[in-house]
Amino acid sequence: TEYLSLPPLTVEQVRILITSIGRLPEEPWAPTLAPALTRATAGSPLLLLETLQLAIDRGWLRLADGTWQCGSPEALARGLEGGSALRHRIEQLDADSRRVLLLLAVAGTPLPSEVVLRCAGLPEDSLAAVLGVLEQRGFVQCAGHEWRPAHDEIAADALACATPEATR
Repeated sequence: TEYLSLPPLTVEQVRILITSIGRLPEEPWAPTLAPALTRATAGSPLLLLETLQLAIDRGWLRLADGTWQCGSPEALARGLEGGSALRHRIEQLDADSRRVLLLLAVAGTPLPSEVVLRCAGLPEDSLAAVLGVLEQRGFVQCAGHEWRPAHDEIAADALACATPEATR
């Protein structure tokens, strides 16, 4: 077995990732973006992408003509200090989507489609729609006929967001 150490991204690597998506403008807030994102995500690439998506969803950042824009640097700064973007995105899911994601997280192993159907308590067409949205939004993956959370951080945050009753 060979173990690979994957250290967190540095501020410079975060800046490179940000600028690979869009150009940073020559505005006072722009040089602070990479350090703030690095602090907010601890350099995790998944959390970095989730945080950028949350910033776009909340209107803190937007891309226009290939350039990052920020209407309120203060709101962006407050948002980046507000905790896990991934957890916020999970909390924004509808009840059925949270339940299906939690089911997959609790299982801890890929579940065949028929098991998900039996355990989810949803009609087959509703479950297909929920899984489709979760997959499109990057929360779950399907390999063959088996479903699982797309990342262990997603599973961990789904469990952290759930009540003990829901987890049982």
